[in-house]
Amino acid sequence: MHELSALELSLLIEELQRYVDSYVEKFYEIEEDKFRIKLKKDGSEHNILCILCKSLNNTEYIEKIDNPTNFSLAVRKRIIGYKISAIKQLGNDRILQISLQKKDESVYIILEMFGKGNFIITDSNMQILLAYKVHEFKDRAVKPKSIYQMPKKENAATKFEQLFELYKEKRTIQFFSSICNIGAIYIENELLILNIDPKSKLNTIGINKANEIMKLLERISSNNFNRLNTVYQKDNSVVDYSIMELKKYENFDKKQFETLEKMFEFIYAENAPIYSNKINPEFERISNSINKQKNILKNIDNEIDENKIIGKFIFEHMNILNHLLSEIKENENIDIEKLQILAQGFNIIKVDKKEKLIEIEMVDQ
Repeated sequence: MHELSALELSLLIEELQRYVDSYVEKFYEIEEDKFRIKLKKDGSEHNILCILCKSLNNTEYIEKIDNPTNFSLAVRKRIIGYKISAIKQLGNDRILQISLQKKDESVYIILEMFGKGNFIITDSNMQILLAYKVHEFKDRAVKPKSIYQMPKKENAATKFEQLFELYKEKRTIQFFSSICNIGAIYIENELLILNIDPKSKLNTIGINKANEIMKLLERISSNNFNRLNTVYQKDNSVVDYSIMELKKYENFDKKQFETLEKMFEFIYAENAPIYSNKINPEFERISNSINKQKNILKNIDNEIDENKIIGKFIFEHMNILNHLLSEIKENENIDIEKLQILAQGFNIIKVDKKEKLIEIEMVDQ
């Protein structure tokens, strides 16, 4: 089963526009990378199932959640009661942004549907308030108080002919995937239709043929193709899905759907035992136990990440902190305002002169 492509996400967002003007009533973390957002609009309720890197769709399968996770509680604090004002795709990439409004306040939910996926909440200035997964990359940081930035695109300014030279000894599908953001499964399909082995080296087809293929892929990127939401099955098990007919699955059983939402509901809810209302008690008990253990491990990982950030901060500001402690020991009458003048990179919240302790808050530089 392939992950959601940028092309599929753009079409899914068109369907999701019906949830604009809905109010957020509840948020649940079902298990790792799976969430449910309960919405209300014009008296009707909608439960949106979000599976990172896979789907975002209305679901009729409501899971029983015993206790909210720390992440669920943190999300609820920031979005409950807010109204969805817009849903859009960022940068023609696998990133979905949901704009939320409450009186004069606004926040964004950002869903990264690539890599390991992420669920991020930012303020109106795109400063991160909460991140399901905290990361620090070479070109960006995904953590609270950092400004959210999209991953930089490679080869964005490189000419087609130059890229062909760079990739000529690599696989054909690798070359086109680097410059055409429609999804490897659809690039592979066009190559198979043309009787070109996707794994063959790029220099075997030549630059003229490569140009012809690129024009075909641009046509798909512009949504100029015969749309057909299809699930492929073998022995009654879901193998894959697509938004157009795929040559490699031509002999598989097919089930077609009117919308992507209904298709994803079939794949990830109707065919997933964990979502079924007919779960047997023993399966539910084991499943709940596993989910609790996953949540415990996730909370431990989050604490480790936070402690790393705190430890790094203390190390970088050790001289200043030692100086402040010395000032308190030597001068019991010194006040917070004078100490704050000496502080750089953090705010002083509280000073306990008796215990010789300082409570500080980290701030962005």
